[in-house]
Amino acid sequence: MIIDFSYLKFLSLKVPFFKTSKLSMKIVGVKALPVTYMILIFILACIEEMLFRLPLVIVVSPGSSPYLILALAVLLSIGFGFAHGDPNNILCQGVMGFLYCLVFLSCGGLSQHYGTALMISTITHFLHNAVVDMLVCENEKTVTT
Repeated sequence: MIIDFSYLKFLSLKVPFFKTSKLSMKIVGVKALPVTYMILIFILACIEEMLFRLPLVIVVSPGSSPYLILALAVLLSIGFGFAHGDPNNILCQGVMGFLYCLVFLSCGGLSQHYGTALMISTITHFLHNAVVDMLVCENEKTVTT
């Protein structure tokens, strides 16, 4: 399984149990998955939520145009999709980014409870990543054995 961290290369991630290459990191062993890997994907979910959901705070205020909020959510979702790789990822990851925007807005973002909204969208993002990664890991295990 290859995890693409190219969009976060400015952080200079150095994580034990991972081999680093120019644009990606590969999991060395499944033993790293439970603790180190879960912590890593939680941190990455936090960073992504701050980068791609928190800017919605700029346009959310009493009397804000729903079209303006929707337009920013769509732009942030396209950026989220593009940040996860190449233009092919914009559709799949962009849709997930838009769903995370909806979670952020519906769980406190529209009522200006930004901390709660950010926490819930981050947990949602983390759980989605964890489930998908576990399914991919399990699928690779069955394919290789």
